[in-house]
Amino acid sequence: MREMRRLAFAIGVAVGKYLDHLPLERQVRQMARAGLEVDSQTLFDQCFALAEHLKPAYLRLGALQRQQHVLFADETRWPVHFDQQSADAKKWQIWVTVSKVGVYYEVHDTRGADGAEEMLGGFAGYVMCDGLKSYTSLAAKYPSIKLLQCWVHCRRGFVECEQAFPNECGEVLELIGKLYKIEAGARDGPDAERLRLRQTESKHVTVEIMDWATRTIRDGPALPGTTLRDAIDYMLRRWKNLTFFLDDPTLPLDNNAAERALRGPVVGRKNHYGSRSLRGTVVAAILYSLLESAKLVGIDPHRYVEAAVAAAMEGREVPLPHELVDTLANA
Repeated sequence: MREMRRLAFAIGVAVGKYLDHLPLERQVRQMARAGLEVDSQTLFDQCFALAEHLKPAYLRLGALQRQQHVLFADETRWPVHFDQQSADAKKWQIWVTVSKVGVYYEVHDTRGADGAEEMLGGFAGYVMCDGLKSYTSLAAKYPSIKLLQCWVHCRRGFVECEQAFPNECGEVLELIGKLYKIEAGARDGPDAERLRLRQTESKHVTVEIMDWATRTIRDGPALPGTTLRDAIDYMLRRWKNLTFFLDDPTLPLDNNAAERALRGPVVGRKNHYGSRSLRGTVVAAILYSLLESAKLVGIDPHRYVEAAVAAAMEGREVPLPHELVDTLANA
């Protein structure tokens, strides 16, 4: 009974920090009001012990991501405070890949190609990403990786210059909107129908977008150096990667899945300021990965961690969230 109470306490602390974004110091104050005297280091030690139990599932999740056909990838700043004197102290990033089975994070001291390779080196499939050069360098090194570019990122450039070029941007934004309207109509249908719509209706819209870009450059509004020309050039440089989806019904149009997966760490970064140690980066990666994966597949993260740690303590294989969907849904 005591062991179960300790486990419940540790899970509550971890879920509080990595899912509800409550700094450990705030949890200390909450517990003090309830009559429990504890310090933040003790709470972190509970998170660390929990992460050690869950680490086999985390490692298996990372391997499973590399077996997927499509991965969404992104990264954002993750402060690490153990060495504020280092020139690299502010370069730490939390990287994420998202698939239909899970969300997987790693924390690295770079936003460069080395970080991308740690996450994706050797992967064979499609990677949906933004225009960061680290991904293009990675794809040049690993021909098995095919990059997809995000229509939302492309659209953003036109939104940002719409006030200066309302007519031109209004036209292309309407065309991009048509692509998404076609996708919405095919969302619940079979792959064959989605492919048919993409190769007919969506392809026709992309031809219109290219015609618009050519005409806008030729007729003068998109002069070199203007924000409109920059937005068009961004799109044209990535055109092949933006239009891969036309020939494969399983490919996404944008990187929204990865951006959604970074919301938790971004809020956590604001509330508890990242990690204080290298050990803290590992704990963050493990707990964020498994809690966000549980959310992704639609099961309660707290109940998932209970089941996963119970399996670890009994010497069984630690399950991944998607492997417990039926069990926890029916419990």
